Amino acid sequence: MSIRFENPPTGQRKKPGVRSIYMDAARELRQRRGEWAIITTASTLADARVRASYLKRESPAFLPREEWELKAATNHEGEHCVYARYIGGEEK
Repeated sequence: MSIRFENPPTGQRKKPGVRSIYMDAARELRQRRGEWAIITTASTLADARVRASYLKRESPAFLPREEWELKAATNHEGEHCVYARYIGGEEK
């Protein structure tokens, strides 16, 4: 095996646009307080549970944390989904 010397790219995120996808979803959910929506799907229910937990703990889109519910479930079509809903105060 040989190595190659190269500087890493600057100013690039690993997954461009992922953060904005959840920010957009959170914005829409705030406008429909109390309604559940599927914000992403996964290949297994276990993966959906991990994603839901991670988003609840780490995503800046779902702040403040106590104003959000996120959970994973398999819907009637067999998709493993991450559901979210906004339960905070009325949107200002």
